[in-house]
Amino acid sequence: MRALALAGWIALAGCSWDPEQPNVTVHVNGIPTDPAAGVDHLNVTVTDSSNSPKQYRPTFQPGSLAGGSIDLAFTIATGAYTVNAVAADRTDATVKSGNGAGVVPAVTDLTITLQ
Repeated sequence: MRALALAGWIALAGCSWDPEQPNVTVHVNGIPTDPAAGVDHLNVTVTDSSNSPKQYRPTFQPGSLAGGSIDLAFTIATGAYTVNAVAADRTDATVKSGNGAGVVPAVTDLTITLQ
């Protein structure tokens, strides 16, 4: 029985696992840098060709993003996609927003300027 259990563990240890590799990068600029604005996160929605939106919420300290920009990376299925980014304060009130779209594999580097 021990030999069988040992064989099972060895078989499991031999399984390969590959991490997801991002294929789209999004540069978001125009994030308010004034701490008084109170922007401490982005609400990012990525919708791919399957029309299933995925939500992301990168957070940071208000005024901590020098230059008011951040780079994000996503794994998106082949086809059209849209990215909507909203800069919000701690109460989740929208301060600025912007969006962009592309097609994998043609447009994989996207820049969104919040306004």
